[in-house]
Amino acid sequence: MFKRTLLVPSSSSCFLLFLLQVAGGAQGPTSVSNRLASWKRHQAMKVSSPFGVLSWRSAGPCFTGGRISSVAADPEDPYTFYVAAGAGGLWKTTNNGVTWKPVFDRQCTFTIGDVKVAPSDPDIVWVGSGEELMARSSFAGMGVFKSTDGGRSWKRMGLDATQHIGRIVIDPENPDIVYVAAIGRNYSYNKERGVYKTTDGGKTWRKVLYVSEKAGAVDLVMDPADRKTLYAAMWERDRKAWNNVESGPGSGIYKTTDAGRTWKRLTRGFPTGKYVGRIGLAVSPSNPEILYALLDNQAPMPKKEVRKLTEKGGLTILRVQKMSKAEFLALDSKALTAFLRRMGVPRRYRGADVLKLVKEGKLTPKSFARYLLDLN
Repeated sequence: MFKRTLLVPSSSSCFLLFLLQVAGGAQGPTSVSNRLASWKRHQAMKVSSPFGVLSWRSAGPCFTGGRISSVAADPEDPYTFYVAAGAGGLWKTTNNGVTWKPVFDRQCTFTIGDVKVAPSDPDIVWVGSGEELMARSSFAGMGVFKSTDGGRSWKRMGLDATQHIGRIVIDPENPDIVYVAAIGRNYSYNKERGVYKTTDGGKTWRKVLYVSEKAGAVDLVMDPADRKTLYAAMWERDRKAWNNVESGPGSGIYKTTDAGRTWKRLTRGFPTGKYVGRIGLAVSPSNPEILYALLDNQAPMPKKEVRKLTEKGGLTILRVQKMSKAEFLALDSKALTAFLRRMGVPRRYRGADVLKLVKEGKLTPKSFARYLLDLN
């Protein structure tokens, strides 16, 4: 690994770069065929290049790696498992993590959203390419891949245009039945979103759940007691280079009890509307009637809560910023703790801790206010 040098352009260069980006964006996203053609050229260059026989040696830095998107274990061997990196391929260990081997480096993509091992056959491994984080640095994948020999070889199994895969679910009894939650493109809309299903090991696919060209499937779980019952989390979002809307009315939880033939949206007690963001799902193994949902709630703070922070005599960030050291130290520690909770400060920090830092000169009211502003 080598460090990159960052060149900072002048203001006129930045403006020109912006115009080029806008002009390039007007052409639309790169097609799957163009990306595959680039991969074929890359493979041809590996054969013809005079440097093809050379091997890479790590020259630092020592701490390398990236975001880990998924972990999957061999159901029969606890010492064997796979770790997928958002932008670093797939790694396998057979000795409980003592040593690792990259098993996905020769494929046409290096970005992974999910990896799954078939419960009924540990030699069958599925990879959903395209990181599910959907950050500015999240690269698009090339569909789903399948290995039938524990990761030694791979075959691309379609769904190329989905670009980002959130989750893969393999039927516990029949490894030919696979469900895929496809998020879709990161920077533009597309209809290749939703939940897909195959019953022939990936030879053919059928889209069984679709909400809109803006809402993709980001999570998918199966009832451990009934393999015909699944829950899907749909996520509506709109990312641009200059903005990121992380919620929308298309976000929600859907349930099927007939293996994907029909779906019903679950709304009783669960938020709906334009502020519903990404959703994570989990079914309780001990009681499948319990479904857990973790919601990224984008709703603004209620007005009554805002009033609490700005009412006369109440503590606000602006008031903290203007306080002297003596005024800050005169604050009640319990009231300060309540203020920290309202501001979203981690619970391990209490008002007494902050007062001590200010008293010792390690923190000032102004720097503390700046920290609170940086939280959001």
